Amino acid sequence: MFIVSLSFTRAYENQNRIYLDSYFNEILRIYEENPMGFSYESLTKYNDFFIIVDDQVVHYSKNNVSLQDFNQISNFMLREHFKSQETYTNRTLRYTIDGNIAYMGRVKRPLNGTKYGVFAVSNVTEFVEDMTGNIPFYTTLAFLNILVLGNIIVWLWSTSTVGKLKDLQSSVKQMIEDDYQSEVKVDSSAEEIASLAETINNMRIEIKNNEDTKKK
Repeated sequence: MFIVSLSFTRAYENQNRIYLDSYFNEILRIYEENPMGFSYESLTKYNDFFIIVDDQVVHYSKNNVSLQDFNQISNFMLREHFKSQETYTNRTLRYTIDGNIAYMGRVKRPLNGTKYGVFAVSNVTEFVEDMTGNIPFYTTLAFLNILVLGNIIVWLWSTSTVGKLKDLQSSVKQMIEDDYQSEVKVDSSAEEIASLAETINNMRIEIKNNEDTKKK
């Protein structure tokens, strides 16, 4: 059950990555086409963005990610990429999950230009929960049904097998009491029990033949 649930989670996290990547590339394209007149009013579910220029958040949306998570990620980006003396000109931040939030972005320092960063964030926990819906519940229910059904089948099989073995025991006892005259008969579809009964019958015949030989 745990593996199935984890598999669904990983699959939808990958789907979220694709969804967020498309959203991020759209924000990046619009911003780089017109940084001074940037505007993005489209509402999307699960995703938000923020843009940092120098060491200030100049554009952002806060429709889907909590204020606490948003501030945590934006402060992290400011601290790691804008308040240090790093001299790189282009850095891509791959899709990363941090708690309930997934993020990705790109930081650039154009030649003789102002350093900026475009970032997309997603409420990945909400996305996965919405996508999976009741799948974990139905998976659990199906597992329990299989478990119960399996136990019933095992119980029926074991009950039938024990019953046939008792019949075989009674037949063997009767065979011994009448001096190996009675044939051992067991009505069973189980190949193992039928084979055992046949083996006992062969033994009965051998013993009876030996006894008859001794009497002559």
